[in-house]
Amino acid sequence: MSTYPQMTLSGIAQTMQINLMREVPQTMMILGQSGVGKTQWFRFELPKLVADAKGVAVDKVAVILTQPSSRDATEFAGVGIPSKNDEGQLVTRFSLPNLIEQIESEKASGAEWVIVILDELSGAADDVMKAVAPILDVKQKQLGEFPLPDKTLVVASGNRSKDKAGSRRLLGHLPTRMKTVELMFSRLDWIEWARNNQVNELIVGAAEANENFFADGTPTEDGPYSTPRGAVEAAEDLDMFMRSTSDWNGHLPTWMVDTLAMNLGIGAANMVAEHSRLVAHDVPDPLEILTSPDTANVPDNSGMQLLAFNRALGSLTRFSDDAANNLFTYVTRMMPENMIVSGVELAKTAAQKGLTLNSAEAQQFMIKYSDLIGLVAK
Repeated sequence: MSTYPQMTLSGIAQTMQINLMREVPQTMMILGQSGVGKTQWFRFELPKLVADAKGVAVDKVAVILTQPSSRDATEFAGVGIPSKNDEGQLVTRFSLPNLIEQIESEKASGAEWVIVILDELSGAADDVMKAVAPILDVKQKQLGEFPLPDKTLVVASGNRSKDKAGSRRLLGHLPTRMKTVELMFSRLDWIEWARNNQVNELIVGAAEANENFFADGTPTEDGPYSTPRGAVEAAEDLDMFMRSTSDWNGHLPTWMVDTLAMNLGIGAANMVAEHSRLVAHDVPDPLEILTSPDTANVPDNSGMQLLAFNRALGSLTRFSDDAANNLFTYVTRMMPENMIVSGVELAKTAAQKGLTLNSAEAQQFMIKYSDLIGLVAK
């Protein structure tokens, strides 16, 4: 049983909002199994909370990620250099730690707040933990002999000692200097996040249909196992497969299931394959979309809409400009957020394949969202 309080990311966010009301927020460390989104949350969600709490634009919140587990203590404490004082006596001065220099550089570049992520802190050596301990303490905020610049928020992440990831118990004085919490992974929270971020619906749907889709800890045997991080990587492979396979019927070939298993483990990959077989009949055939876009079924589920689009997009190479324009007509029948994402992707793909989108609705879309199309093209 954990001796740390256990919270989901939504609970941690609420705690952080309270913490950010302080003039000088306290350090928070999130412990948890590998691949459940600890560092990602700090990198991409925490800046939004800081911006809201401190009244600054999110692009004025810089993020610095450093990994104490692969660093030497002198990189944080500084290197002792003999020098003479005004009286000519030899004294030891310490070099400026690189982390302090990085923070000052971000501030000089316009950052109003800087978030420092001490990633995998629980895997660091004893002397490194001792070296970083002062910046974890809200009352010290010092690294070596140098004070931490103002408006710097230090956070940390790490695996638990039981996760077999090279981590161990924190030195006893570290948890007394900061808020420390163990992440209680929520499959339902991840599903909501994944759908909001257009993660392939077959992966999301399989996770939703199977309570044991994600591993609840590190397996005793070697090999890949299902984590949120692995699921996102597998989803990208599935996106590419669907776009490149013109005659896919919804059944995943064995080699593709094995590809998914490289990130998900065999059990979860088979769940995706089974889920794909079950839902294939709800998604219109690519040929139907490309020839009858006004009548082809548009699934009610957001992810299934994207699934239908990706399958049709993968078939475009066999067709002409008319098919590309028909696919755009189908896109306009999708949910607004899916329409924008898919329309931009279709515009980029059509340009790459030498197909012309010349329908009135396609032209209007490309004018309205030209900035997004240009950004994706880069």
